[in-house]
Amino acid sequence: MSNNQANQVKAAQLFRDAAYGGDLEAQFEFGICLRDGVGVQQNPQEAIEWFRKAAEAGHTGAAQALSMLQRPVPPAPQTPPATPPPTNLPTTETAAHYNGIAFAVFVGIAAFIIFCCVCQDTVGGGLFSEPENDAG
Repeated sequence: MSNNQANQVKAAQLFRDAAYGGDLEAQFEFGICLRDGVGVQQNPQEAIEWFRKAAEAGHTGAAQALSMLQRPVPPAPQTPPATPPPTNLPTTETAAHYNGIAFAVFVGIAAFIIFCCVCQDTVGGGLFSEPENDAG
């Protein structure tokens, strides 16, 4: 038995003795020892009794611990059955097709922008034209 385990056993014994003597905090602490199996064999049923005794005497921590131990445990979540992967996922050919379309749209938009700039330059006042100097 390690030094830490020996200390836990001694602490549980001291809590037990004080709990039987009516000490509220010791009743709560001994309930924790029993609930968690620290220094004593784990015994949730006996822990409930010590928590109840301390809670009835007004110990709020014991009342909270008691409510946690008496709360019904929800059932474990059921793992849904594995679903097969979808069969309509895009293929590399589909991705290439859409990339080609996107590139064509980009080229078309770029050509349109260039066309508009050229037209504005021939008419005047385009993006690339020099401002006219009216100071003349």
